[in-house]
Amino acid sequence: MARRKGFLQQIAAVHREASRERDRREVANARARAAAEKELEREQQRRNRQRAVDDAEAERRRRAQEREARAVQKAIEAKTRAAEVEARRIEREVQARTRQRERAEASAERERLRAVREAQQEARRAAADHEAARKEQDRRHAEMMTEHVQDRVYRLEGVLQRRVVGAISAMSLSDSLPGLMALMDTAAEPGTSYEVLADDANRRLLVVVLAPGPTDVVPEHSTYKVRRAGGIAPVNRPDRERRQLYRNYLARLALRALRETFDAVEPGLLDQVWISVDVNAVDPATGQRGRRPMVTSKVDRALMDSINLDAPELDPAACVETVLRSHASRNAYEVEPVAPFTSHELCMFNIPGDQEESFAFDSRTDLLEMRPTDFEYLVRDLFLAMGLRGWHTTSSNDAGVDAVVVDPGEWTGGEVIVQAKRYSKAVERATVHELLGVMGEKHATRAILVTTAWVAPAGRRIIDANPRLQAIEGPELCHLVEQHLGRPVTIRHERIPPHWQTSPATRTSAQDE
Repeated sequence: MARRKGFLQQIAAVHREASRERDRREVANARARAAAEKELEREQQRRNRQRAVDDAEAERRRRAQEREARAVQKAIEAKTRAAEVEARRIEREVQARTRQRERAEASAERERLRAVREAQQEARRAAADHEAARKEQDRRHAEMMTEHVQDRVYRLEGVLQRRVVGAISAMSLSDSLPGLMALMDTAAEPGTSYEVLADDANRRLLVVVLAPGPTDVVPEHSTYKVRRAGGIAPVNRPDRERRQLYRNYLARLALRALRETFDAVEPGLLDQVWISVDVNAVDPATGQRGRRPMVTSKVDRALMDSINLDAPELDPAACVETVLRSHASRNAYEVEPVAPFTSHELCMFNIPGDQEESFAFDSRTDLLEMRPTDFEYLVRDLFLAMGLRGWHTTSSNDAGVDAVVVDPGEWTGGEVIVQAKRYSKAVERATVHELLGVMGEKHATRAILVTTAWVAPAGRRIIDANPRLQAIEGPELCHLVEQHLGRPVTIRHERIPPHWQTSPATRTSAQDE
């Protein structure tokens, strides 16, 4: 126990010594810290004093620098103000010079623009004057060309007014030919010539008028107009007008030649004039150039004396085709010919030996080789020569009816329908039946079927059962043409019916051979 108590006291003594040692160290540390703090404070004070000195020196230098800077700034500002003053002075001078230059340039520009405007106005006036002069020149040129074209048309329309009047004293027709030719040639139309043949026994003359072609006399253009772009442009004459002008021109040539011939030759020597207006053109079928008759007619003096050629209302084409019953080309502008006089007809005229080739026509006309219009003319002339009147051609879509004529007979007269068929084979029953129906629709007195062929047996039975129907077949047609028109014709068929074998008017090719 005592040992334990001693040990505890030792431990307590150790603890007290350790505590005293710790206290001493703490005091020593506190003294060291206090000394260090004092030293640090002294160092801080020294540093503060040095910093204050440094700050004062820096402040002094800063103030010196500020003074220098202010001096420099003042100098700079002075220089700047001087430079600005100088710049403003220079700017004012530049502006003044610029304004002066701009005023001079503006004045020069105004002067230039004024000169340009004046030049443009002068150029426009000159261009307007030139354009007006050009337009006036074009207008006059167009008017001149139009007048030239119109003068050509007036010359075409004035053919009858320029006819010559003269009397020839001669003992016979043949003796009068030189004087008649000289009289007609003195005032012949440009490009026109004449040939005259005499038939003293029958007191007839054959006058052949050689006329220029359609493009030689009919102007292609009707007027001329001024184009906007300059110059003149022709206005084409309508095709229908060109055709009508040439058709009337040929008719006027025929009427003038007839009138001049009858006026020049005494009535005791001349009763009838045969006239043929021919055009020298190329035949499309052969490519050979030769005469192509455009108008043919046989005119008595009394009929010609009944026509007033000076009447302004005279229609020359209608006069030639209707009053004189001439054969006139339906397409004269294309130089489509009509049937010429045959050599059988011309043999009665005294044809000089050097002109026989010019008047060489076929001795007999083959009806199958005739043009449709010529065949229609032939049928028309036949019916008019047989005493029927008022030949009227119907429209092309009128059930195949070609014409309507009037029979002046007291008991059997009335309206007669004519249907012409230029066939090389038989006319079938349907055609005859259709003609019968048209006759009933039009309330016609009769209907006549004219054909270069024959009627088939079925159609013949319809005709035999209807007395108002009549058929004129090939042989009878040839006989009637020769009897009433004095023209020998034929129809050449490859095959003919048996009832034609005895007819001399029509032969087949095999029979001719």
